[in-house]
Amino acid sequence: MADDKLVPITLPAWDTLRTVGGRLGLRVFTVTQRVRRWTGERPGIGTHVDMDTVLVNTGADGITVPVRARQLSRHDIVASGGHYQAGDWRIGPMTPSYLAGLFNPAGGYVDSELDPEVLPVPVATEILWLLSGPAQPSTVCDKVGEEFTALHAYLILRATGRQEA
Repeated sequence: MADDKLVPITLPAWDTLRTVGGRLGLRVFTVTQRVRRWTGERPGIGTHVDMDTVLVNTGADGITVPVRARQLSRHDIVASGGHYQAGDWRIGPMTPSYLAGLFNPAGGYVDSELDPEVLPVPVATEILWLLSGPAQPSTVCDKVGEEFTALHAYLILRATGRQEA
């Protein structure tokens, strides 16, 4: 079997494995991507409509659990060469997009879902990343990094200090 055929076949199994922590109650943080479209000519002008997507891993049985969210270690921060800082969060792994099969539903993410294009005119759009957890209201984060390979995707988020209702 060619290598280019092996990866797509294994993606549903990887996604199912990534649900184990959530099924055990270990995924206490929730990450939501909020796409906010404004009626005005730029963000903040007019009214807005929000479209929320909670980042999840999907098991073969269709059960979804929040993706893993953890603060970066000191090692990760030093290894970034100054790009990351204390308090940044690593979100993932998330599985790249795969089709439904005989024993699994479709799941995963394409790069454009995790790194959406911000449309200027005619639709003013902003992307908000919300991180919430135990005893923590939804904190707005900026995306400061990402990693996308054939088997996984990670996001690096930095809290802005703003809170969202």
